[in-house]
Amino acid sequence: MRSLETEEDIEQLRKIALLQQKQLELLTRVLAEKSATIDELSGRGGDLQETLDLLNAKNGVASGGSPRKVKAKRGSTRKEKPAKLSELPRETKLFELDEPDRTCPACGGILEPMAGQAAFEALHQRLLAEQVIGLDQTAWPNLDAKAKKPWQMWCFTAEGMVTYQICRDKSAETMKQLLGSRLRTVVCDMLSTHGKAARDGPHLTLAACWAHAFRPFREAAEDHVEAEQMMALIGRLYDIDAEARTLEEKAALRSTKSRLVCTELRERLLGLAVPKVTSLGEASRYVLRFWECFTRFLDDPRIPFDNNETERGIRGPVVGRKNTTARSQGPVPRSQRSITHSSRGRNSRASSLPATSSTLPGPPP
Repeated sequence: MRSLETEEDIEQLRKIALLQQKQLELLTRVLAEKSATIDELSGRGGDLQETLDLLNAKNGVASGGSPRKVKAKRGSTRKEKPAKLSELPRETKLFELDEPDRTCPACGGILEPMAGQAAFEALHQRLLAEQVIGLDQTAWPNLDAKAKKPWQMWCFTAEGMVTYQICRDKSAETMKQLLGSRLRTVVCDMLSTHGKAARDGPHLTLAACWAHAFRPFREAAEDHVEAEQMMALIGRLYDIDAEARTLEEKAALRSTKSRLVCTELRERLLGLAVPKVTSLGEASRYVLRFWECFTRFLDDPRIPFDNNETERGIRGPVVGRKNTTARSQGPVPRSQRSITHSSRGRNSRASSLPATSSTLPGPPP
């Protein structure tokens, strides 16, 4: 008897393999017949035959002796359900930073713990203490299965800081509650709820975003040549702001060069002879309607020219919102998002990142 371990003749090995294949096919047919008989006598639904077919498909052999593709029965594959997050253990840990990690890479100062306050609350209160704040909001999955309306995630930005709040709506009342009674300027888009909050609260002053003014003109440029002139003037405002190296230089440039550009832009908008229903007409009406808000930056160099910083801040949570919510546990902690995104700021002033763990927020206010 030849040994497969010592046989070196390729032709002999091929013959042996063919004989084994025929023997396997014969055994498979016999097993298929027997399994069919067992299923018929026991009244079962062909479980043995299905298992055999799957085995044959893996080996490239059908019950009839020839290779064929076997389709699994619909509904026969069972998926294990993932464990609910509420069933997973929760641990609270305190992470202390050593001296090198507590040294600010920007200024060389030492980061100190925020004593007596939670990390998020301390950061949010510091942001609200600023005179100029960026604001935006977006829909957030409502964890109440019966609810029809989504929650709203509010994003707040100041220089080097970003914080988030999950609320039930984006109403003017909610906006006033979130911003408090401090005198401040809010850079945002011109939603009706934002306008109502500013009218109801005289301490709030709105500054419009020039990026929101530029985009409609860009869309209208396909049909209206005049839109390109408006885009060029808005681009000139950006260029003038880029010339400034200090806040004092920015104030001087805005009060002179930028003011002249704004005057020319307004005259061109008023001189447009286009129907209001056209794309160019709607873009010009939007800017003229909120002209006072759009030109607020001329008198205060601290007001950013647009709200792009806030839009960038809200982008991270929006991209991952489907993966960062669970009905059993609620949204990803707002403190994690706020501290993480604030620490990414170019000129972050979060000079006291705490050694503390984040906690899950309560239900929206």
